[in-house]
Amino acid sequence: MKHGDGSLASEAEEPSPCFLFLLLKIWDNKKKTRKQLRSMEIDLKDGKLVMIREAEKKDAEQIIEFYNKVGGETDFLSFGKDEFQKDAEEYSRSIEEAHLADNSIMLLALLDNKIISIATIHSSQKPRNRHVGTLGIVISKEFTGLGLGRILMERLIEWTKQNGVTKRISLVTREDNIPAIALYKKLGFQEEGLIIGDTYINGIYYNTLLMGLSFDSIKHT
Repeated sequence: MKHGDGSLASEAEEPSPCFLFLLLKIWDNKKKTRKQLRSMEIDLKDGKLVMIREAEKKDAEQIIEFYNKVGGETDFLSFGKDEFQKDAEEYSRSIEEAHLADNSIMLLALLDNKIISIATIHSSQKPRNRHVGTLGIVISKEFTGLGLGRILMERLIEWTKQNGVTKRISLVTREDNIPAIALYKKLGFQEEGLIIGDTYINGIYYNTLLMGLSFDSIKHT
């Protein structure tokens, strides 16, 4: 292509068929991985059959109710009973945003159509931080110790490895949450730091442990 003065101007080359095929294959794999997480059944140690699927906008109200309920079952969460104050309509938009993002996901574990656990990977969309996913998991007290937490975490870790964006998973837990810390370490998480006294419950200050799991592809300077 020539300018008016006769000089040559560069012209963008069209992507090769092989390159386009590779992009389509990567995108198809992402969709398949997410689809597999949308609906699967697992057996707990007590024989109960639990459905795991991705959260949908219609689940917003039940999710909020679940969080407010389990907030009163344990002191290891950042909120107590009825302290998860969210507007259902606004929260449904957050669920949809997570669904549309390629680096965030919310999984629900259901028994008889009732939520018994929620597991999430939440990520920023800012270029400098979108490679980092923050993992959160909450299980109803009645269903702890049945292997559900490990199953959900394994599913999330596998999903992050295949989504093409996430290079690192971070999580926080109370320093005295020994069973959870043991599980995280078994799954490859390492202790990375300690925040002193940032949680206050019934007159006692607790420390928060920072943990992380970095994949082989991440490079440090």
